[in-house]
Amino acid sequence: MRVSEFTTLKKMSDRQADKSFADGRLTRFHYMFRNFLNGELRWPEYTPNDVARVRASLNLTQDALGELLMVSPKTVLRWETEGEKVPPSVCIALCVLQKLGADVFELMKPEYRSFALKVADWEKQDMINDMADSVQYNLAAQRQQAELPKVFDQEAVSTLRKRLGLTREKFAQVLGVSRSTAIKWENGSVTPKGPALTILQILWQKGLDALSNLPDSLSTKDEQKND
Repeated sequence: MRVSEFTTLKKMSDRQADKSFADGRLTRFHYMFRNFLNGELRWPEYTPNDVARVRASLNLTQDALGELLMVSPKTVLRWETEGEKVPPSVCIALCVLQKLGADVFELMKPEYRSFALKVADWEKQDMINDMADSVQYNLAAQRQQAELPKVFDQEAVSTLRKRLGLTREKFAQVLGVSRSTAIKWENGSVTPKGPALTILQILWQKGLDALSNLPDSLSTKDEQKND
C-alpha cells in the first residue's frame, strides 16, 4: 500500500467505503483496516482481571501462559496481581488467544500459508456488522459486570437501572423505595447508603436473580421515610 492509498483509505467516508467494498474495489481487509484507522476498532488493553480471566478460560497456569507468550511466570504474575501494564504486543497475542482458543495453534503450522476463521454462511454485510462488535466492547462489558464502581454515584445508579432494563418506577419497586428516592439517586441529590447501597452493589454484580436470596435484614423499606 502506497502512502497516497493509505491517506485515501483513512479519509474515506462510511458511504464511500461501503460502496467501494460492495463493488469489489476495496478488499474486506482494507475495509476493516479503514475502520481501525478511524478508531472504530481497536486492539484491547488488558487489565489484571482480564489477563486472569483469559488464562482461566483456557485452563492454564501462570507458568503455562508464560510459556505460550514467551515470558516468565513472574511476568504473568505481575500482570495479574501488581497491575503492571501489559505491553501492546502481548495484548494482541491475548486477544488472539481469547478469540481463537485451540485454533490459535493452527496459526503456528508452517504448512498453512493462510488461515480463515470457520464461520456460518454469513452474508457479506452480516460479517461486517459482526466484526464491528469489537473486542474492546466485550471487555468493557465484562469489566462493568464484574467490577463495582468506586462510588455509587448518579451515573452508576443510572447505568445499573438501564442494564437491568427497568423503568424508574419498576426500579424503585424492586429496591423497595419510593419513586422519588430512585429519582434523587439518579439526579445526584441523594446518595444511596445502608441496605439500599448493599442491594445496589449485589444487583450490579449478580443481577435481578440475586434478590430472591437476600435476607430480610437487607430490606430497604425504611428508605421511603427519607422522602
